[in-house]
Amino acid sequence: MKNILYDLNLFCKSFFLVIIKKSDRKMYDILIKNGIIIDGTGSSGFISDLAIKDGRIIKIEQNLNEYANHEIDASGQVVSPGFIDVHSHSDYIIPFYSGVDSSVFQGITTAIVGNCGKGLAPIDDEQRIQFKSMFQMINPEENLSWSTFSEYLKEMEKRPCPINTAYLIGMNNVVIAGKGYENRPMHKKEYIKMVEIIENAMKSGAFGMSMGLLYPPHSYLSKEEIISLCKHLKPYDGIISAHIRCESETVIDAVKEFIDIVSKSNIRGQYSHAKVMGKPFWHFASKIIQLIESARAQGIQIYYDSYPYIRSGDQIEGYLPPWLFEKGPEQVIVQIQNPLIQKQIKDSIINGITGWENSIGFNGFENVYIMNPQSDRWKSYKGKSITEISSLSNIKDEWKTFFQIVIDEGLGLQVTCEDQSENNIRKFLINPFQMVGSDGVGAPLTEMQLHPRYYGTYPKLFGKYVREEKVLSIENAVRKCTALPAEHFHINERGLLKSGNWADVVVFDPKIINEEASYYSKNQFPVGISHVIVNGIPTLLKGARTENYPGSVLRHKFS
Repeated sequence: MKNILYDLNLFCKSFFLVIIKKSDRKMYDILIKNGIIIDGTGSSGFISDLAIKDGRIIKIEQNLNEYANHEIDASGQVVSPGFIDVHSHSDYIIPFYSGVDSSVFQGITTAIVGNCGKGLAPIDDEQRIQFKSMFQMINPEENLSWSTFSEYLKEMEKRPCPINTAYLIGMNNVVIAGKGYENRPMHKKEYIKMVEIIENAMKSGAFGMSMGLLYPPHSYLSKEEIISLCKHLKPYDGIISAHIRCESETVIDAVKEFIDIVSKSNIRGQYSHAKVMGKPFWHFASKIIQLIESARAQGIQIYYDSYPYIRSGDQIEGYLPPWLFEKGPEQVIVQIQNPLIQKQIKDSIINGITGWENSIGFNGFENVYIMNPQSDRWKSYKGKSITEISSLSNIKDEWKTFFQIVIDEGLGLQVTCEDQSENNIRKFLINPFQMVGSDGVGAPLTEMQLHPRYYGTYPKLFGKYVREEKVLSIENAVRKCTALPAEHFHINERGLLKSGNWADVVVFDPKIINEEASYYSKNQFPVGISHVIVNGIPTLLKGARTENYPGSVLRHKFS
């Protein structure tokens, strides 16, 4: 009996010693083992483990043996910071569908939204109707109930989302709220109102303001008026991003204008989706890069982003001359039905307007493709050019076909144009002040034909331009997608794999990562990305989407 009691006592002591030893060992939420750590600094990768707890990166060390609720074997795979999409339009879709699947599957953990001068706040009833018409097929119950930017962010915080979002206020929204659509200088009262809107947005947590100087009505503003508004970003540490006034014939003047705006406003600037559209102007790319280099050498804080595709994408409104919008967008479709107005539009496209993009005039209907027609008349023509549609339909005239498509589909029809040079894509990529932005929307797999950049921007970068063509080193490419955007946009504690930072992490196989989507096939998610973690919670595990929605609305803090 004594021996039994002795053995029992010894067993209990041993058992509790094991328990004590186990309790001394830290428990992590996620432990990523044996990955190739590429931390975002641009430094060479190294093999290590990475531990995550309570949403943060806790340790990056070799041979971590602590217990974890979930362990990921990343042998042979890259472990990098989550990708920060510096030019996203996912703000359009999040109120209607917050899953943003295509963002998750390509490794995006934070999206900077509200770009090109157009966002969802502030909005009036007319804009509300316009935005609802674009996405009501996804969620007809959404009513976009907010009006101000502050109300908008509060509402977005209530919507579960798998990625973080950082918001810019659109200058178009500001101008519409301040003076409407008229093509004239600002009055003093209108200017004061616009400044108040900008300052309230910045106080609410906006990271800055965006411009899309191609788009009316803020395309009507003079450079001096723009600078007078942008100066009010400075006290709030705000950035200005710009879809510049022209990306084709007068692109050099447009780049110079933006550099001047950034310089005279004394703020940080982001030149959005840098490119040259139209073969006659492709040679301007080198001059653009020289202008940016020169500005930076003078201390002007300007960077640019670009995407790795030779087709641009826009709503069809961008293919119409700016004078058509002076009575407001609701009148555009009415006007286009008038044969006399059609003749004026045709004349503007054929003869051009100084400073206007004129995609059809520079590239021809044969290079303009409609992507997601909704009307019964045009649904079967998705992905085809205007020229193809004209020959296949019973209209047999490109101009009449174009006008009828606009009338039937509305201004929100997605269009692509094959207008860029593969050589220029490489030129823009290699510069140290370049970042990567998708210019896309986080979309589900849908029957609508969408631009492949929505699904494959980052995988294509690492597959084609890093692995296959060796345009960039993998360390440099990771930095362009992570730490550099975080630094320039002042997104704190993200963009680097560093102890204490938020655990936004992507795990991918550098040997196979690539896009699968194309202009001609069904939308497809990429290959090669196995795990995505946002704020310490997986959104993608072993290539499969989880049901987690851990994203946050990031609010910019200023001192």
